[in-house]
Amino acid sequence: MFRSAVFFLLLTLPLVAQTPAPASPGISVRTSKQVFVYRGELGKWWQNADIVRRIQTDHSAQFKLAFLETNWVSLNAYYGGNYLNGVVSIKSGVMPRKSWVIDMFDGTYKIRVVIPDGQIVDRGDIVYKNRDAISFPVTLECYPDATGVKAYIYHATASVSL
Repeated sequence: MFRSAVFFLLLTLPLVAQTPAPASPGISVRTSKQVFVYRGELGKWWQNADIVRRIQTDHSAQFKLAFLETNWVSLNAYYGGNYLNGVVSIKSGVMPRKSWVIDMFDGTYKIRVVIPDGQIVDRGDIVYKNRDAISFPVTLECYPDATGVKAYIYHATASVSL
């Protein structure tokens, strides 16, 4: 997706830590909504079976990415805070919701994604393979903040501070 390296800044409250580039293919963004369409029986006697109304029933915003570095920050994010003193405790339970900041660079162009309230809702497989970096793939679900915004995406050149 980007020609140059992509870097991440993972911001957790109250922890601020930096993690390096994601595993290929980078970040995937998905927004979706479900819509209920009025027609059918109503359409047989009203407006020749044309769609007469659409009602949005839900909306979702997700970011898929992978942590490429094995460190305290990436392990705690992937395992939901269950990494302490070199030991991962695999437990059931809901992953914590926290704030996330993702910084990306494309040459001199900067992109920052701020997710005020996000939660890891899916964790991909960790593959241990000779000569390959270990990555921790995750899917972040974005929840609306107090103003109803799920994610903010800022764009700037290298000369502008984000």
